[in-house]
Amino acid sequence: CIMSGCSEKSDFNSDYTFGVVETTGERNKSYLRLFDNDCKEIGKIVIKDADIDMTPIETDKNFILVPNGVIGIGKDKADIVVINKATGEVEEESAGNDYIATSCIEDEDIVYYNSDNYPNNIIASYNRTNGETYKYEDKDYFYIVVSTINDNIICCGDASDMVDDKYVNNSKLLLFEDEKLENPKEVDISEYCARINDIIYYNDNYYVAANWGYNESGDNVTLKEILVFDKNFNYLKTINTDCNVSKLFIYNQKLYAVGYDKYLREGNYVYEIENDEVSETKYLENRAQFVSVKDNLIYVANDENVAIYDMDNDFSKVSSNDDIGRIAKKGYSYIGGVCAK
Repeated sequence: CIMSGCSEKSDFNSDYTFGVVETTGERNKSYLRLFDNDCKEIGKIVIKDADIDMTPIETDKNFILVPNGVIGIGKDKADIVVINKATGEVEEESAGNDYIATSCIEDEDIVYYNSDNYPNNIIASYNRTNGETYKYEDKDYFYIVVSTINDNIICCGDASDMVDDKYVNNSKLLLFEDEKLENPKEVDISEYCARINDIIYYNDNYYVAANWGYNESGDNVTLKEILVFDKNFNYLKTINTDCNVSKLFIYNQKLYAVGYDKYLREGNYVYEIENDEVSETKYLENRAQFVSVKDNLIYVANDENVAIYDMDNDFSKVSSNDDIGRIAKKGYSYIGGVCAK
């Protein structure tokens, strides 16, 4: 029914453990599919927006998303979609700006997101309490909002430049002090990568999951490394991994990294980082296209299956469901993210 335009209602079940976003760029409809501890699908929440290509923000009470799709409904503004975890109720809050979001994070009641609004690229903040919005614009760099750490809003921007007919990295981090998004501190990361996936602060250092960059031949390459910077963003070292790292997290005071090979479409790896080296590697059968971590459990979703892994039990698989592949086979919808209750 995702393509037919019919009036479909949610089938909420409060016994769910995690949700998986099914979305499309063709019609004004997406779903949050609800799964229990056995990875059995037990319900769904209907979202009347398209192209939710992001893992939902997980707060104590809500899941928050910013759809970036406009096809079929003519939307040209950023709407904040808020889903109540306990009731499944869906509300939309207009962020008050006429551009489309492509990534999103939340710091308390402030949502930060970015958009590509030609000819300007924009970083924006939206205060859910008082409705105030601010934005930072740049014509040269495309930005993604990455994280809020140490009272800074951290964004990564890249502008692909050419030198001697070869593409080279031209990238930087912007560190804003507050929601007004004024006078950011700039950190040049061109020497290391063009774009990053994640960043985390651990033991007085920043750990950066590199995404991709240009090699000496000017070719775009996927990077398999974690960059380490001190608290002042001075480069310290590079930690090499077997695959591209998509997520960094801390559990039991230890630093972990999750990654997968998106070209081979195989399972994913979890790396334990100790003394700025990979001390242990765990292989998980299910591909970590999207990951959510809640307490001791890792929730993994991709366009073929979903699974739960238990970190307290040597990262063993708790349950999985291969039937989710039916979504990808439809051809017009895809998985947009995973979130834990």
